[in-house]
Amino acid sequence: MLVGVGIGLGFPGRFVAAFEIVASASTLVMVFAIQHTQGREQAATQRKLDELIRALPGADESLMMLEEASSEMMLEIEEEQRDIRSMTPTSDTAKGE
Repeated sequence: MLVGVGIGLGFPGRFVAAFEIVASASTLVMVFAIQHTQGREQAATQRKLDELIRALPGADESLMMLEEASSEMMLEIEEEQRDIRSMTPTSDTAKGE
């Protein structure tokens, strides 16, 4: 109905301005809704990964709360992980390729 009125009146400036405001407001609400949903999904994924680390024998449990570690600690652990990966033979090397 509003579209018909708008067409009949030649889309007055107020109609266009109101449409732009509603479109902007709904876009803003959607951005916050998407961010909230992604945050919940990320938190759930993190809890699942923590549980997997806890369940694996020999796993480094210090990695479980890594998201709360300082930048220095993150860099230190990243370097340790890089060293571990370089010492571990890859599947290509193990196959003799």
